[in-house]
Amino acid sequence: MVEDLQRNLTWPAFMMDSWGKNTDGILSGNKYNGLYDECVTAASPDSTIKGKYCRIHPSRLGNLDVEATFAHQQLPLGRAPGKLDFSLVREWAQKPRMTIFPEMEYGTCMPNVCTKEELQDSLAQYLVPTGVFPAVIFCEEQDTDLQFTDGDIGFVSLATFLLVLIGCASLVDIYLHFSSSDYLAKGALRYLLVFSAYTNLSKMFQVNLKANPRNITCLHAMRTLSMTWVIWCHQSNIPFPNTANILQVFQKFESILGQTLLNGYPSVDTFFFLSGLLLSYSVLKETKRTRSFNIFLFYSHRILRIVPAIGIMCGFQATVMRFFLSGPLSYVWNMSWQTSCAKNWWKDVTFVNNFIPDGGSCLPQTWYIAADMQMYLVAPLIILPLYFYEDIGKAWLLLLTALSAIIPAAIIYDKDLPPTTLISIDLSLYQKYFNLVYLPPWTRASPWLAGVWVGYIFFKQGNTRYKMSPLVVTVGWTLAAITGLLVVFGMYSYNHFISPTPYELMSCLTYGGLHRLAWGAALSWCGEWIPVTSSVAANQPPHLCYISSGLPCAVFPVLQLSRCILFHPHQHDHLNSGCCGHCYWWCFVAVPHG
Repeated sequence: MVEDLQRNLTWPAFMMDSWGKNTDGILSGNKYNGLYDECVTAASPDSTIKGKYCRIHPSRLGNLDVEATFAHQQLPLGRAPGKLDFSLVREWAQKPRMTIFPEMEYGTCMPNVCTKEELQDSLAQYLVPTGVFPAVIFCEEQDTDLQFTDGDIGFVSLATFLLVLIGCASLVDIYLHFSSSDYLAKGALRYLLVFSAYTNLSKMFQVNLKANPRNITCLHAMRTLSMTWVIWCHQSNIPFPNTANILQVFQKFESILGQTLLNGYPSVDTFFFLSGLLLSYSVLKETKRTRSFNIFLFYSHRILRIVPAIGIMCGFQATVMRFFLSGPLSYVWNMSWQTSCAKNWWKDVTFVNNFIPDGGSCLPQTWYIAADMQMYLVAPLIILPLYFYEDIGKAWLLLLTALSAIIPAAIIYDKDLPPTTLISIDLSLYQKYFNLVYLPPWTRASPWLAGVWVGYIFFKQGNTRYKMSPLVVTVGWTLAAITGLLVVFGMYSYNHFISPTPYELMSCLTYGGLHRLAWGAALSWCGEWIPVTSSVAANQPPHLCYISSGLPCAVFPVLQLSRCILFHPHQHDHLNSGCCGHCYWWCFVAVPHG
């Protein structure tokens, strides 16, 4: 390399130029990743020496076992290896211009003939005597030979079979559509046509402003706005490890607007509400139509609709997704997510990942689908009494609604937990609240039960139209708006990272037990106020629910993918280009149906 550099050959210069160097904003927590592409594409004329990008984490807090850290998923603030003292971080955030953020990473470029261990030893030799403990997190070359495993071959084979099946079904469907051959369509081919993209896409993306008996149109806006809110919150948090102004982020969250991100959890409760509403209304209406309840069809329809989608996404992430990942942050996937996915995919497919959070899962975002599925399993015991034994059913539903608020409050009191996941609490308390209160179905049932109430009211109302007086409308919207705002912003004084106000017991129990039920009540008014006409008659959920129920399985892997291939630190703000981009594409899919 030295000889080639003296001979004015440029390839060694490219390697040195790609090193991470001091840049603007280091005192604010900016990182110097270097230039990944420039490093891995640098090569000697005979290609015997190539660039190898390595990411290094120097720490003054003690020596680190990086692989053990990732194996146990102990990823602290910024997902940097090692554990941080949150009181120290709070001090840095209070005076970001007076301190230097000690937890940082940088990228360097080494010849591929050097091993990761040799780089580690070289750094330790020079840095450890100064009190800095370096850890080489990962090294990667452009031409790394990725071998296909049996799992890769199996998934590619399955994907190929499904694509061929969909293609053949679509071609047959198009032929039958233009040939008007009803005889063939009613024969054995009807079992093939269910895989037709031609028909299924036209149904899922239909934009019909006329009354449609399979759509409750007033609910589309709830779903669209809530999903946009969910994506906004996650897109603001997932790229956090590569934030250039990491210390200023905490100050930005101190504003009232920051609560829409820090306390954006009601956006998920909206989907529990919609699930309970659609389920209770469709079950009651179908039971009235048939005078019976087909329990086999009730469960098999749900399982066949959800399990294949989750299974395919688990298979993709556990196998071939690694072929699509590269960049300075790809180690996050390679050392943690992919390994966890390959070991724990069964938790997602069997809907138990919210019961067994230890060890991670393949699609952690499907905790919602798991909780919703668990409520679905017991739904007949809650909904059918409303039809067959109406008075007893209403009393039973009222009791369950009260218990749905009492149970989380009791757990919070018994385990000395915060009212919600506040940013000021330490990581162990956050995880404890998450496992005991945030994930289980018995602590998330309040908005779902509120939706069951509204579905029952829709069913009883039938085709009758009621006209409310202006006073009732004004009072109803005022109370609903105040309730919703209190749920989102009610924790403002406690939900600060820099200088939080300690929460007292009564506020903790009141908010922790009632805020989800209160959110469901506010949504109930929004749905109940809109006149229910004969067009609101759905034996099944709206077509777009097929998209919205499976889309989170695809959206969040895309967010993780964008995080792993992020090449340069970005400035964190309430709105950034990545956040707006993801929200735009979601609105592009969902808004036309609202």
